[in-house]
Formats: sequence, structure tokens, C-alpha cells
Amino acid sequence: DIRAMRNSHPLFVMASSLPPGEECFGPAYGSNDPSSHAYYDHIYSHLKATSFASTIRQGSVEIVPPQTFPHTSTDEDIALLHVLSLTSYTAKQRVNDTAKLVPRDGSGIYGFTASNGFIMGMHHFNNGIGSVVPEIEGINRTCPIRLVHTNYDTESSQTVALDTFNRDSINDLDRPPGAVFGAWRSAVSVPLAVLTGTRGIPQFSPLSTSTELDDTAQYPLFSRVIPSDAGTARAAVAYFRNRLDVSFLGVLYVNDAYGSAFHQ
Repeated sequence: DIRAMRNSHPLFVMASSLPPGEECFGPAYGSNDPSSHAYYDHIYSHLKATSFASTIRQGSVEIVPPQTFPHTSTDEDIALLHVLSLTSYTAKQRVNDTAKLVPRDGSGIYGFTASNGFIMGMHHFNNGIGSVVPEIEGINRTCPIRLVHTNYDTESSQTVALDTFNRDSINDLDRPPGAVFGAWRSAVSVPLAVLTGTRGIPQFSPLSTSTELDDTAQYPLFSRVIPSDAGTARAAVAYFRNRLDVSFLGVLYVNDAYGSAFHQ
């Protein structure tokens, strides 16, 4: 439950361009201020609760009439593109012979901090803020698309991630998400990329580095914003050979998509 977890993680607050008191999942969720992150997500949540009766599905977006946005001056239709965010906030560990969910990095701050970057990126796109990416300055005045999202914890598990995708996509065949953000672990992204590819949904990962995902025939709609393991592994071998003069090397690795690709 992201809202509950947020209470113990003060970093899970939008730090850029939000009015005072506006928090990603706080009491102000559903703000009437179009410049806040919460505005378009609130509109999307309301439409979803009413079965999108007032929208038209066109490709991967919902075409929404201007009267749906009571606090904006727009007289044009707005297209809402839903991004399904699959993030590893927690992982299961054995504690006193009992499997429990614990923060993935010990404190849990890393997961929330990384999500803030994703949320801030959507906020900047929706409002045409070019302070980080100058190319999107003012894009909200020329592009009618607004990004909305739902965020789920994959628990660092392939099963949980695929089940979440199925519930949010396959069980709602008429209105699947327009894109998927995630997953983090390569072992999760590999099976997920097969599903997103067959459903025609673009997937982009911030952290999955396995070289297996370089196969564009197998994973045609997968992309990432981080280099693959191929370059990292070559640099490591070069360091051992050229700097440490190592002739023989043993590799201890986890037998999953990330560990196996790095080993190879």
C-alpha cells in the first residue's frame, strides 16, 4: 500500500513545481490545481470509476472532452495516456522461518526516490516544464496528451509483476495501459517484456541491464534508459587483466536473467 508506506518516507513528496502542501499520495491527492501532479491522475481515476462513459478510445489513449477538466481553460479534447508503473519497493525475505516483505534496499528510500524521478518526469511533460529536459519546454501548449499513472510494488517478484500486469491489462482488453514503466530486476523484465510485446504495449525500464533484453526480435517493444551488462562486464574483465594482471577468474553469480547474462 503505497499511501501507507509513504507516511514513513518523507522523500516521497514532489519536490519540483508543486504548490505548497501538494504531495504525490497525500491528502491533497485529487487537487483542483491543473499544475499539480495529482490533477490528471484524479481525473483519470474518476473516469475509470465511471467506466469511461464520456471518453473515446483511440489507439492507446482516452480522448476526453474539455468539459471534463473544470479548472482549465482548454477548449480542446485532451488525450490521457495511462502508464502502468511496476517498481520494486520491497522483497520477500525469511525472518524467523517466516517469509516477510521488507524494504528492498534496507530503508526503502531508494525505491521511493527513483519513483519521484518518474513522477517528476510526467509532471514536467504535462506542464511543459523544461528545467531538466529543455526540449519539452512549453510542450503542453502544442501536445494534447497528458500522462497519468498507477504505481504497483512488484515485490521484486516475476509472479507479482505478471499478475499485476494481467489484472491491469489483459483483464481489461478494451483499455490496456498505453505504456509500462519497469520493471527493475532483469529477471522480472524478461517475462514481462514478452507479454508487453505481444500486447503491443511499449515498456521502458530504468534498471534492467541483462543483455538478453537486447534481442529485439524476442522483445520488440522493450527499451531502457541504462546500458546493458555487456559494456560493464567487458570493463570489469579489462580491469582484472590489465590493471590487476589476473589470468584466471572464477565467477560467482545468481542464476537469473541478470546474473547469467553478466556471467556470459
